[in-house]
Amino acid sequence: MTSNIRVLCVDDNERITSLVADHFERTQPDIGVVAETDPAVALDRLDAGERVDCVVSDYRMPSIDGLEFLDAVRERRPDVPFVLFTGEGSESVAAEAVRAGATDYIRKSTGTDQYELLANRIRNAVDGRRRQRSYEVLFDAVDDPVFVVDEEGTVVDANPAARSLWGCSADDLTLDALAATVPDDGGTPVGEWLRSRETLPDGVVDWRCERPDGDPGRERARDALLGTTRELMTMTAKESILSSAVETARDLFGATANRAYLLEESGGSMRPAAATDDARAALSDADLAVDVAVDDFILPRSDDRRYDLSEGDDAPDGLSADLRVPLGEHGVLYAGVTDGKRFDRYDRDLAEILAAHVGGALDRADRDRLLRDRERQLADQRDELESLNDMNEVIRDVNQALVHVSTREEIERLVCEQFGTADQYQFAWLGRYDLEDGAVTPRFWAGVGDGYVTDSPVSAAEDPVLAETVEERRVTVVSDVARSDLPDERIDMARSRGYRSVAAVPVTYQNVLYDVLVVYTGSREAFGPNERDVLAELGETIGYAINTAQRRSARIDTGAVELTFTLRDPSSLLVDLSEAVDCGVELVGRSLRSDGRLHLFVRGDDADEAAVAAWADGVSTVDDLRTLGDGDDRVYEVAIRESPLVEYVADHGATLSTASAEGGQARVVVEVRENADVRRLVERFETEFDGAQLVSRSDVTEGDDADGDPWSALTARLTDRQREVLQVAYHSGFFEWPRSQNGEEVADVLGITQPTFHQHLRVGQRELLAGVFERQGRP
Repeated sequence: MTSNIRVLCVDDNERITSLVADHFERTQPDIGVVAETDPAVALDRLDAGERVDCVVSDYRMPSIDGLEFLDAVRERRPDVPFVLFTGEGSESVAAEAVRAGATDYIRKSTGTDQYELLANRIRNAVDGRRRQRSYEVLFDAVDDPVFVVDEEGTVVDANPAARSLWGCSADDLTLDALAATVPDDGGTPVGEWLRSRETLPDGVVDWRCERPDGDPGRERARDALLGTTRELMTMTAKESILSSAVETARDLFGATANRAYLLEESGGSMRPAAATDDARAALSDADLAVDVAVDDFILPRSDDRRYDLSEGDDAPDGLSADLRVPLGEHGVLYAGVTDGKRFDRYDRDLAEILAAHVGGALDRADRDRLLRDRERQLADQRDELESLNDMNEVIRDVNQALVHVSTREEIERLVCEQFGTADQYQFAWLGRYDLEDGAVTPRFWAGVGDGYVTDSPVSAAEDPVLAETVEERRVTVVSDVARSDLPDERIDMARSRGYRSVAAVPVTYQNVLYDVLVVYTGSREAFGPNERDVLAELGETIGYAINTAQRRSARIDTGAVELTFTLRDPSSLLVDLSEAVDCGVELVGRSLRSDGRLHLFVRGDDADEAAVAAWADGVSTVDDLRTLGDGDDRVYEVAIRESPLVEYVADHGATLSTASAEGGQARVVVEVRENADVRRLVERFETEFDGAQLVSRSDVTEGDDADGDPWSALTARLTDRQREVLQVAYHSGFFEWPRSQNGEEVADVLGITQPTFHQHLRVGQRELLAGVFERQGRP
């Protein structure tokens, strides 16, 4: 049960405190006892702010007597009831205790009756103090002036409203001063009594009075507060709210040096947000920052920290008093007065009421701002979703059309036409990239843009959009063409045609740049992050289609040439690895990920796993190493930032067929189109890599797949991504039983999600099975 009264019992005799505590616990459940035998420890409890409703103390204690202890308690808690419970029976002690401020005096005796008496005295003392406190709270809280007059006609007390109205303290307030505020109309009983003090009016009588200076302050303050409250309900800007607050403080209590501070979003400091002219003249922001501290004022949020008041010598220079009131968790309202004025209780109450209304308005402003931000975010998301849906329709049309074309020219023309004729795009052009001279030559264009591009090569170095796209191999977006770094001539031409934003899309396959697709729209900020990702995927899809078309053309129409090289260049990872592990290694697969890293799949049947790991740790270009499979099926996945050999072959339009190394010498088979400049490629290859030498050249010709290699015909049905997924799943033991790695683990190796892995896996398996059964069904 929770005690209604908490008593601090102090006696050097532990037996006495224990008896009091035990008896009250059994018979007085509404009184809780905290027992202390050391007065110093009891005072520490008061200093720590513990709740104490009454103090019960012995008189005769070793370190201090009861009256000295009473003085120490009164210094800390002037109003707490104090009962002297002692064996000293001297009447002089009792009288001295009462004179010193003790609430009651009880002499210790034998038996339990003394504890019943003590409990009753404690209850009476605490109830009396609580009633007095309630009276004082109500007396001080009444808005109307209230004063107490004794039988002799002396004013013995006045509430803050009365003191404020008459502009003096309770000690200085007299009946003559009161009478001066009552109109002398001869018919007011109160006025006659105030003047004659002979006949007290019967019942309750109201009368209207004015301050001696004629200032109707209370009414004016009330009107100002009500008017500001109505205004705050319609305000949404924090600066406007705080400006209204500092001006209202002037009307409420005559404070002219007023400021309002807002807590910074970081929470570490506050900034001035509004101020009166007198405030700026009286105190600088830098000087005031010392007084307005976040940790001391905003963060505690305790009930006894409702305001902070400085008066007289404690007030800043130029002010006779200043008052600081927290505005919820938003900041501080600072009010300063001059000319000897002070803030009375009524002023402080008004300041707290104003601060509460301002804090509520700031809360509402925050909610409105969050709501507006959310609405803008939702609107942006809706616009982006609509744009993305429109773009997906175009891309779906492109993907469907790619199925029906077979040459690079047809692919380029079709893509350009699809974008150029779409409603959401103004214009599109597609140009081929030349590695030798670093230029992009427009091949096809469509849309509203006659004369914007020609078939003349455009140097990537002179066009910032093309330069970034070519160098970084990523989608480049200009959100506002008019404010871009494009050449002035291009900006003028774009603006005259209604182009507002542009996106340049690299058309790549295995990091080989084939083309650049440039798309223009009539709105700014048309290409968000999602649109860029979709365009990047489209660029890879088009690149794959172009690569497939070129390989098909090379195999069927003109054939291909296989070039076999040997080399000892240490920049080749296979050369370096074969020396490090002292055995043969073979490249069995490779994959270029979206993060730009190349993943090589290397088999080394006799390689020691620890030796491979040590080698990877010592190579700066290796970012990661994973082991796939066990025993003879073990394959190492090596993630690298660059591979000069792979990149060189890809940049020159060739295909790396096989690569292996043993004893520091690599054997590389490269396939190129028969109509390519084979001699030039060989010369450059032998110059580029140390120890490189052409050891054989053979022509590759194929008819249809029925007469050629059936396994090549099967794998030709797979995209590179499907081939990679099947290969990694195979080497990872995914098809073993039990599985060495599950789908989630293989997807993690590939850097894709598990659903994407299973999608590629199922499609790849279906293509292989279709190739088998379709071949078996032939006559």
